[in-house]
Amino acid sequence: MALVRNAAATDTWVIEGVYGWLVSEVTASATALVWLCIDEAECTANIRHRGLRRGGGQESFNALLNWTETYRTRNGTSSYSAHHDIFETFSGAKICLHSKSDVTAFVNVPACCLPKLNGGAR
Repeated sequence: MALVRNAAATDTWVIEGVYGWLVSEVTASATALVWLCIDEAECTANIRHRGLRRGGGQESFNALLNWTETYRTRNGTSSYSAHHDIFETFSGAKICLHSKSDVTAFVNVPACCLPKLNGGAR
């Protein structure tokens, strides 16, 4: 947690927020929020495409696939409902990206040309 708080205390920082409890600790320091809310089928396909990683076995790979597939139905800080609550209550600039193509388009826009983040409904 100290690493996350230290990063958030700097002028510029990015945090990967799959663990909502980490994000909740530092949202007060954030000026913008980008939620990558990709459909589970697309995420699962991406995971299958990249395959096993870091010496992982088939059992852990299957667990990751199951974890991804249950994103919208599970509970806890790494669930859709927790991420949705973080997004909805965030008062700064924000956008929600719904597909890999949305993400690609977003990262390919020069920073000077980005529109002000606004909630990012499709």
